Amino acid sequence: MLRPVPTARADGMERKQATVLFVDIVDSTKMIAGLDAEEAMDRLRPVLAAMSRAVRRFDGTILRSLGDGLKVAFGAPRALEGHAILACRAALAIQEAVRAVDNAPAIRIGLHSGEVVTGEIDTGAALEQEAQGMTVHIASRIEQLAEPGGICISDACYQLVRAFCDAVPTKVHTLKGVPEPMAVHRLTGLRPAVSSEQFRNADLTPFRSRDAEIAMLDQALAEAPQGTPGIVGISAAAGVGKSRLCFEFGERCRRRSVNVLEARCFVHGQATPMLPIIEMLRAYFRVSPIDQAEDVRHKVEAKLRLVDASLLEEAALLFGLLGVSAADPPAPADPRAAQARLRDVLSGIIKAGGREPGVLLFEDLHWLDPVSGNLLEAMIEAAAGTRILMLLNFRPGFRAPWMETPRYRALVLEELDCGASDALVGDLVGSSEEVGPLRTQVAEQCTGNPFFAEELVRSLAETGVLVGTRGDYRLGPRAANVVLPATVEAVVGARIDRLPEHAKALLQVGATIGKEFPVVLLGEITSLPQEDMDSQLALLCEAELIQERGGMFGRGFGFRHPLIQEVAYTMQLRTRRRRLHAEVAEAIEKFPWGQLDEVAGDLARHCEAAGDPVAAAMHLRRSAFWTGRTDAAQALQQWKKVHALLAEAPRSAENDRLRAEACGGVLGMGWKEGIAASEAKPYAEEALRYAREAGDAVQGPLLRISYGRIIVQGGPADEYVALSQEALSNRSNTENISLNAFVHGGHAQGLWYAGKLREALRTIASGLELLRNSRSSPASEEQEAYIRRRVGFDVGHWLHGLKTVILVWLGKFTDADAAITAMAWFENVAVVVQSIPHQAAADMAYWRHDPIAGHYHAEVLDHNASRSRLPYLRVLALIASGRACSAAQDFDAALESFHEALSYARRTRAGLEHEPIVLSTMADVTYRSGAADKAAALANDAIELARARTNRVAECQALLVRATALLDTSSRYASAQAGPLLARAEQLVDVTGAAVFKPMLRRTQSLIERSYQMGA
Repeated sequence: MLRPVPTARADGMERKQATVLFVDIVDSTKMIAGLDAEEAMDRLRPVLAAMSRAVRRFDGTILRSLGDGLKVAFGAPRALEGHAILACRAALAIQEAVRAVDNAPAIRIGLHSGEVVTGEIDTGAALEQEAQGMTVHIASRIEQLAEPGGICISDACYQLVRAFCDAVPTKVHTLKGVPEPMAVHRLTGLRPAVSSEQFRNADLTPFRSRDAEIAMLDQALAEAPQGTPGIVGISAAAGVGKSRLCFEFGERCRRRSVNVLEARCFVHGQATPMLPIIEMLRAYFRVSPIDQAEDVRHKVEAKLRLVDASLLEEAALLFGLLGVSAADPPAPADPRAAQARLRDVLSGIIKAGGREPGVLLFEDLHWLDPVSGNLLEAMIEAAAGTRILMLLNFRPGFRAPWMETPRYRALVLEELDCGASDALVGDLVGSSEEVGPLRTQVAEQCTGNPFFAEELVRSLAETGVLVGTRGDYRLGPRAANVVLPATVEAVVGARIDRLPEHAKALLQVGATIGKEFPVVLLGEITSLPQEDMDSQLALLCEAELIQERGGMFGRGFGFRHPLIQEVAYTMQLRTRRRRLHAEVAEAIEKFPWGQLDEVAGDLARHCEAAGDPVAAAMHLRRSAFWTGRTDAAQALQQWKKVHALLAEAPRSAENDRLRAEACGGVLGMGWKEGIAASEAKPYAEEALRYAREAGDAVQGPLLRISYGRIIVQGGPADEYVALSQEALSNRSNTENISLNAFVHGGHAQGLWYAGKLREALRTIASGLELLRNSRSSPASEEQEAYIRRRVGFDVGHWLHGLKTVILVWLGKFTDADAAITAMAWFENVAVVVQSIPHQAAADMAYWRHDPIAGHYHAEVLDHNASRSRLPYLRVLALIASGRACSAAQDFDAALESFHEALSYARRTRAGLEHEPIVLSTMADVTYRSGAADKAAALANDAIELARARTNRVAECQALLVRATALLDTSSRYASAQAGPLLARAEQLVDVTGAAVFKPMLRRTQSLIERSYQMGA
């Protein structure tokens, strides 16, 4: 009997956008060769069954079983939003399911997305669902291109899923029956899980009563290029639904092919600075902490080359952040400079991606660490004028500077109103009359908090108060004894207590680890057999307390809500928590990723909670060094915490060395952040005492230089000289060449500020001679690396930079020109040190009356200040600009720049050591502008400040200006007043060696002689 030709029922056919998937078993004929029909069926059935289960898991429709494979449609006959991503997830699930089958065969899969005609067809025996059209034909052809074990997807499919899947392009193919060549990609996996994963596979209640908020976000995305608003902050209490709102909006965007990049903050963010940024970058570059360094470098460089090739210059910075070293590591950067460069890189990424609509979602900003906050500000600034919407959520009380900008719009998410709350509870409990009173009671108790409502209903079901299934409950045997918990914490705590003993213990270990916990770490701590641990984790997942998600360190789990973790943690006795924290710390250190500097802060947290402050201090020390590369303020706080952790630690040589180093860290980061000498003094005195008692020959000199550097910002330069002289005299470890050279540099810097220029130059020469004569060895390289790590720059570069400035003030312009030119050839120079020769050149242009050179070097300094965002360099740039304008005889502009420099320095406490010379130069410029009386008064102020700061160079200039200005006044006593000023200036020129003042000195002498002659 002939089989009837299938005919379509035209009245039921529809056009649908769908993704068609073909899968078959490779060499299935060989696999069943020699088997009878029943044996062949038994051999193929488990494989086909595994495939079918995976397909149905992702809402696919099996159109036909092909004997050794399947023909599947996603989005037909029933339309599915996100049909392409569902199909890709199903394809990967099919691979995994088939691998689990005994004697698993190789399979290949092909997918294509496009239009199909779908509906029921009459086969003559039954009505079957079918999809027809070119899309089906192409999907079949693409499946044949896949290698055994591989998945191939068309470019049309790839464009729909590129934000969610990883795929590798293959060559362009010409398919039989298809007129145009087609690009084909090999699907390799899904992108790492992000915070939206907690909702995507969950059994969610209907999304209610947020239409206005979704509409507002839609409008904000549409208006992002105009910057109105461009930034939306969602504020809500825990459990109200801010993450669910962001998830629903994110899914809405993805369905419209709008890219969404997510990052989230962690409850222990302060201990692990930059973790949200690192996670975001890992997701962006698609790398993980366990990837090989070469692979990470390749992926980062490839991505940067694709989005903006100019960003490749900062690839090494990103390598360090991602935990790998560059092939040619650069010199250590000043923390502020490194952070500024990272801000620029992130800004470049945002601007490059902002040509297309996109959403950058940052969740839980109430746990945001300061470094990540600073970088987030850069991304917010970069998003201005792009098509990117910055979407941020946080709990009430969070504040940030960008909230004050016109681009920001606040979205305060309130609890659900009574109607929406009642509807939500109805969705959870059901509409049965017998549960009516309980439904009302639950609605009143949850007060519009969706999480509270869900947890409360789940608790009632688990205790037998309610029986049945969600949305269709009835009263159970314990209905008469119901007592509703008063808080979410009580609900969660009651649920945890009802867990089996082993499951509860496992949950508490996870809570001690953190909001998320890797399986490998859990296994190391509990020592449970893998099978037992998996079963307990499955039970916890089934109870909806945790859920599986991709983590930074492989397979892991996360708490369904932070409150669950908080309750599971705090309900344990302190003694148990202390023991568990110790076990967690010990376990982390066993893994390679546990040695990463970015993990050191978290290790410190565990050690501190375990009651081991010394171990905590040692780990936090490592974190402070790491953080200090990009953020001096955060590193300063960490060094203070290290110091505090050691307060009660017993005295020992090792502990005392660590105490001294902690104090040194406070001083080293403190001068960059502008801490006062009064705050620094106790740290310096304590550290010097510990270093002396511990016999530490390294910390003592470093501490004296760092403390002197803080003192000179608002106190006498002679004190810096005395401290650096003491460091120079007391260094006992003369074999540490890098340390000795650094101390020479510190002493020379103190002498420079004190106006002892010839001695400063000799000290620099001695330091450079030490470096030239040093012999390389493993020990010396280690010493050099430590000094570079502590101070943030190459000591040799610093000495050469100081030399250029001192040569200028000595009036040795030819030598200064040569030294400045030589520094231009140095490589990997830290931005602060790189700016010193430009400062020297700007000073020299002032004395040479060369406005062209002055403006050039002022612009370079301004560029360095903008690039690094270092307040200190901003002060230098403003001073250089003032000098350049003065050389051009634009005195008003010059004075405006000098005023701005002083105001900025006083406000930020950066560069205050230049205050006396700026004031004396302002007096000089004021006199040259024709305001002699005003110049004389200003010079008098400069003299007083210079003497208080023991800045002899500034005092000398101010004396000459005041003497000259007085001689220009009508005072009959001008000559008598000017004479002693000139005598003191002559003495200072001789003491300082500041030959740049000799022309001023001769001019003032001539004016006084003329004044005496006229008086005679």
